[in-house]
Amino acid sequence: MQRVISCLLVALMAAAPLQGVVAQELSEEQVERFKELTDLGNKKYEEGDYSAAAQAFIDAYQIRPISNILYNVGRIYEQAGQLENALEYFERFVKSPNVEQESRADALERIKTIKGVLELEEEEATEENAQTTPPPAAPAGEPDRTVSYIVLGSSAVLLGGSLAFGFLASGEYDTFENATTLQERRDAADSGSTFSIVSDSLLISGIIAAGVGTVLFFTAKPSEGGVAIAPYVGQHEAGLGLSLTY
Repeated sequence: MQRVISCLLVALMAAAPLQGVVAQELSEEQVERFKELTDLGNKKYEEGDYSAAAQAFIDAYQIRPISNILYNVGRIYEQAGQLENALEYFERFVKSPNVEQESRADALERIKTIKGVLELEEEEATEENAQTTPPPAAPAGEPDRTVSYIVLGSSAVLLGGSLAFGFLASGEYDTFENATTLQERRDAADSGSTFSIVSDSLLISGIIAAGVGTVLFFTAKPSEGGVAIAPYVGQHEAGLGLSLTY
């Protein structure tokens, strides 16, 4: 690549100027500046500073618009991996007048290759975007009242349990009244007290569950959250555990 650039620069100095600019029209200062810029372009290219090299040749082209400079800039951008810029200058080169057929054919081949690479990169970028883009959210459907049904069903179970333990407590009090010994009275009193506490706890939990279930029924919305319900009964108490996930 360096050899190609150097050879082209030698050709630049001897080539006939384009677009109506002739060597005689350039002042000594312009000629010197043109040489400085092309030398700078070569130096920066050899150092691997492709942006500075390309800019030096572009500035030189502004002084003396020789078509081979466009080719040089295209090759530099191609080497730097800036394919869109390379494509621009190769296309400008092939459209320039007085370009040798062999050089134009070489530039056209490079244009074809660069376009193929750019199209491939665009396809890969499109595929990556398709993989990373989340699917659109599903439209909201009917309110999900499953949780409210579960809570209302649990309230019915709790109220039924309260009623059952109430009957048990009532039976223990009857036993207490009919007991013939002190120990029987104590056992009946303890059991009756426990059954009564459980009955009251279940009644309160059932009422609360009925209220929660009613609220959930009328405020149900499509949701990814969930509700976990876990009734519990202790030695002297009973209740309803409600866990919300959102």
